[in-house]
Amino acid sequence: MPVGVCATGVVSDRYLYAPLFGAAIALVAAAAALVRWRPALRWPVVAAAIAWGALCTFVTWQQVAVWRDDLALDSHAVAAAPRSGAAHWRLGNIHAQAGRWDEAIAELEIATELDPANFHALDNLGVALLRTQRYAEAEAVLVRAVAASPAPSSFRPLFNLGVSRLALGRRSDGCAAIRRALAVRPGYAAAAEELARSCAR
Repeated sequence: MPVGVCATGVVSDRYLYAPLFGAAIALVAAAAALVRWRPALRWPVVAAAIAWGALCTFVTWQQVAVWRDDLALDSHAVAAAPRSGAAHWRLGNIHAQAGRWDEAIAELEIATELDPANFHALDNLGVALLRTQRYAEAEAVLVRAVAASPAPSSFRPLFNLGVSRLALGRRSDGCAAIRRALAVRPGYAAAAEELARSCAR
């Protein structure tokens, strides 16, 4: 039985290939049985098969560009499902990884508007705002990220919140957030290093 697998809020077509292979075998067997039953239908069936093959080839050729790289794939996902917060989040991450911070912020803002509970998108948006030195905006977003995060996953937004507060000159608040991040994840090296660098008495 085919199982739809959702990615970025859209059912991914690649997971349909195996079930469709079985359907294709059944279709060929049915066509062969039809031709045996009515030999006069042989050429119409052949013509239909050629047309179907040409259509599949054309669609595949059109889709090759979509799978060229992650940017093309996630841009296509956003175009296909513009109301998918997950699709905008993934595209924002691609821009962030390439250092395109303005584009990353734009996509991540859309992602957090569409899905306010996506703490990953909120945290990523906070980091992008930090990278562009928009510290007050970053703090506001990261407060939301901490609130939305399940407790075991809150260490990253807590750390980033601490960094934003340190950048705003609020050393006590910033160090407190970083200590909270370390309480959640004691082995978090980035938080330990920042604590030693900025919060040592």
